[in-house]
Amino acid sequence: MRKYFVGLLLIIVAVLTIVVLRYYRHDFTVDKWITMPENRHLIINDFLETNELVGMSEEDVVGLLGEEDATGQSSFKGDSHYYPPETTLVYYLGKDYMEGLWLIVSLENYTVSTVGFGVT
Repeated sequence: MRKYFVGLLLIIVAVLTIVVLRYYRHDFTVDKWITMPENRHLIINDFLETNELVGMSEEDVVGLLGEEDATGQSSFKGDSHYYPPETTLVYYLGKDYMEGLWLIVSLENYTVSTVGFGVT
């Protein structure tokens, strides 16, 4: 009986550990955003669920996410016709299945009007 109890206890501890690690890994923090740009795609959903970007000022977005990324990646900013620098913020989210992922924040009068994603 004691062996079963110990085995059950180990299973419960393992499951709780997995749940906590999964939650922590996908939880948005500014520190994770800044220090792990290649893993931003893992935390962007939590960020968008807890922050209503549409209607937020450009200054507030930059305060949360920092300046746009100057990565060596192929950027959506390369085509200024679709993503003009004065009305668009573009953030690199990392790679998912070998494709670069991007958060695209469109602005009107320095206020977020739409939020979308792009793939390169």
